[in-house]
Amino acid sequence: MTTPSPLVEQLQQRLGDAQDHLEYVAEQYNKATAPPDVQQEADPQTDPRNQKEYTFSFRYKAPHSKKVYAGRFTNRVLSIAQRQMVGMLRARYAGGTPFVELDIFTVELNAMLAHLEVSLTDRPDWAKKLTELHDWKLLQALWAEVALHEATFCGWGDDESQSPAQDSNKG
Repeated sequence: MTTPSPLVEQLQQRLGDAQDHLEYVAEQYNKATAPPDVQQEADPQTDPRNQKEYTFSFRYKAPHSKKVYAGRFTNRVLSIAQRQMVGMLRARYAGGTPFVELDIFTVELNAMLAHLEVSLTDRPDWAKKLTELHDWKLLQALWAEVALHEATFCGWGDDESQSPAQDSNKG
């Protein structure tokens, strides 16, 4: 019987360690994704996104420059009058050009910019002039957090949030 070389023994040890690690990772994954024993409903009062104003930490690393944009923002859910202000700001960004004559990218960019300008009540210095940023994906990431706050606050996407008026239209 031949004795394995030290290199083979070393590789077998590493493979054994890797297998142990993979088993550990699989076990942790299974624990994290397993359904809870008792389903608890989230308390709307403790979820910060259920409040009219929501303060959040934001971090974005620009892929091309590796620059990191970080800071704390406070977003407020807009009233109808504030939404009208967003519409007027969008029109101003369009420079009087009808929305149907603009490309979809410009329309969406203007919508994000206008909404963020009105809804963000507190922001870091680098975000004071959003129109001067160069990375539109940064703007999109910030918009995603704001949109999630508003959707959560308003109950959009929650089946139980349907109003009686919507229910009466079902037939």
